Amino acid sequence: MAVLTEWIDAGRPLVECPGAEPTSGSVLDVPCDIAIPAAMEGTLTEETAVAMTARLVVEGANGPTTPAAEAVLHAHDIPVVPDLVANVGGVISSYFEWVQNHQRLAWTETRERTEVLERLDVVWSVISDRQPDDWRTHALTAAISHVLDAMRAGGMAVAASGRS
Repeated sequence: MAVLTEWIDAGRPLVECPGAEPTSGSVLDVPCDIAIPAAMEGTLTEETAVAMTARLVVEGANGPTTPAAEAVLHAHDIPVVPDLVANVGGVISSYFEWVQNHQRLAWTETRERTEVLERLDVVWSVISDRQPDDWRTHALTAAISHVLDAMRAGGMAVAASGRS
């Protein structure tokens, strides 16, 4: 690992590092247990999904998996942890920072981590008892329900269909 770090720190191309094995196609085609598309929207396409060997996909970016790719993954029994669940920790942490700023507080790193992890457990519990094919739909349904509840609590009129 030290050789690799030194190689990269020297600004050399990773593909030229001694012992490197270049791959053709997508890095998502490389055999692995868990694939984490975390760069950009639409990275994981139907074509990429067909070639994947991962046993689990965890969306680290917003919308990295196309609907067609997700259908292929589900057909191959590869669960997809949706972005709404997988990368919500940063949003939760940002909210807690906002709360602290408004209340002129400064939590310890341990407290911040504990608070975030507790919320992440709650988020995971929303989908964990569902079939993986239903994770995205259930996460979106729960999120929309929470937004509607907040709107109602704030005094906004929200019609039964979800439109006001």
